[in-house]
Amino acid sequence: MLRSEWVKRNNFPSNFTTSGSCNCDSIFGQASTSCLKRSQRINAFAKMLLPLEKIARQILQKVSFYQLTIDFTMENNLSQRQNVNHSAEKFNFHPFLVFITLLWITSFQTVAAQGAAQGSNGIRFSRTAAIVMDKTISYGSTLDMGMLKPETTWEIEDQSGVIASGSGNELNEYVFGIPGDYQVNIHENIVIEPGSCSHNTCPDMITLHVSNVRMTFHHSEITFSDSLRVGVGAEDITMLVPVTIERYNKYLPIEYNATEVRTAGVGTEIVAELDSQTQLREGKQVLTYQLAGKASKPAYIMFDFIDTNGMVQSYAMPFPIAQ
Repeated sequence: MLRSEWVKRNNFPSNFTTSGSCNCDSIFGQASTSCLKRSQRINAFAKMLLPLEKIARQILQKVSFYQLTIDFTMENNLSQRQNVNHSAEKFNFHPFLVFITLLWITSFQTVAAQGAAQGSNGIRFSRTAAIVMDKTISYGSTLDMGMLKPETTWEIEDQSGVIASGSGNELNEYVFGIPGDYQVNIHENIVIEPGSCSHNTCPDMITLHVSNVRMTFHHSEITFSDSLRVGVGAEDITMLVPVTIERYNKYLPIEYNATEVRTAGVGTEIVAELDSQTQLREGKQVLTYQLAGKASKPAYIMFDFIDTNGMVQSYAMPFPIAQ
């Protein structure tokens, strides 16, 4: 309220004044001006906060979701990247799940070792850390496990259960006369003392496949159409190899895909290829191989034949490559 209005309402003279009075118009004007300035400052501050509010909303929207990328790199040319997106509002990712994922992957990794003389054998580890061997032999064959200690015990199982058991080298004398799948459990019964070097020398279990076909290479009857010479190509030389094929079940076919024979020895690059017209039949027959490549040293070489079961039957030449 202005001073003039206050004087008029209270019936004071228009020239009313006192020594203690003040210019109300001036006071009221200053107060109004001060309030106006404060209002302007508040509005300006609010305008400054508006962009910050928008930025805050964008940040909240971005942080409401997160992306977790797990990289798994494996040896033997296995390299993949999997991106897994999860909503933080719906799923709380726990480190324990990462541990389970890594454990699941490593449980499927296997350690395989190829035998030098038996190409179809392999060593692996089971989930219980037992050493397992995968092995294939022909019917009528033995395991040929080498020298076994007398305290070693074993059992042989087929689909019906345990069919044989024993101890020591009796296992090497057991003949698998019927084709099929078997499991051989071996217990070496070793007491491992702390700090000792004692360890198992045999697998804990053998998963054995006994095949229907037996293929025998008669190494002593192998002949060559000409002599192998150092530095001379063997393209004009043929190798004749007598073999015998036997079958337990006469009605099952004979499958054979190992048509290439490689050699081992110092300085040899000689290979042998089976005649493409060859058809294996039961009984004894002569296989014809065409040689290629040459040897650079007058050394002894060995031909690695592979039979119908994927097993290597090596033939060592009784004389070195001629000069």
